[in-house]
Amino acid sequence: DEGLSRFDGYSFKNYTQEQGLPHRSIIDFLETRDGDYLVATGGGLAVFNPSGKAFRWNVVDGKLENTSDELPMFKTYLTPDSNNDSKISKSILTLSTDSNDTVYAGTIHRLFKFIKTNGDWRFEKIQFDDWESKPRVFNFLFRDSKKNMWI
Repeated sequence: DEGLSRFDGYSFKNYTQEQGLPHRSIIDFLETRDGDYLVATGGGLAVFNPSGKAFRWNVVDGKLENTSDELPMFKTYLTPDSNNDSKISKSILTLSTDSNDTVYAGTIHRLFKFIKTNGDWRFEKIQFDDWESKPRVFNFLFRDSKKNMWI
């Protein structure tokens, strides 16, 4: 609950809201085939660029204090279902990939694809009629050795 920590075998390097994380609670972490680091947090999905510039996350305003044109260390994405008044709707609960390395993100209400196009990311809602009839919580996604996706 205090951010993201990297251990290199000898020491820890910690990344917090001082470096731009949108929330101190890290729920899941995924490295894509292309080497992108995705961090599921209680405040959205952050794409982590270790060589980017650290900008403080303003907790009160709910945004990055980006003071230059340099690429940030963390860039945060919110689902289309997120609204600024609901902290729960911003939470990303789980991340996984399918056999084609498409990224999926599970939330308290929905399942999304997280798609990278021309260097930027966007959410696309997965729609199934059965999921619309009663509320679902997507709190665990897993790809097994046979490349099946488990929800």
